[in-house]
Amino acid sequence: MAVPAGPTEVRYTGNGVTTVFAVPLLVIQATDLAVYVNGVRLTSGYIQSGVGNPTSTVTFTAAPAASSQILFQLEVPFERLNDYQENGDFLAKTVNRDFDRIWQALKQLLRFTGRALMLGPFDVDGQGAFR
Repeated sequence: MAVPAGPTEVRYTGNGVTTVFAVPLLVIQATDLAVYVNGVRLTSGYIQSGVGNPTSTVTFTAAPAASSQILFQLEVPFERLNDYQENGDFLAKTVNRDFDRIWQALKQLLRFTGRALMLGPFDVDGQGAFR
């Protein structure tokens, strides 16, 4: 599966009733998705379903309080999970998954560079106007 272009995070506001939230991001492994409520990372109290699909869901065991800030963010670790062996199986499914994880990790770098002050392409370091 190709990695779709687009954001690496999605935000919601809790209403005290809703427990199921859509995650319109490709989450390759459940551990690749960080779940935050009011800035606190949760490690329990929710269930992920649809992992490996372009859209998945997170179901909280208790609805987040009204006006709480909910953040689902891809946090793909920069690691290599497979070790290909000489004359071993080189299966497309395994290779595609590895490449998808690389692209997911690279996409999350854009989340930070897109929020940084930057000089124009012809500005000299230490001079010029930030854009």
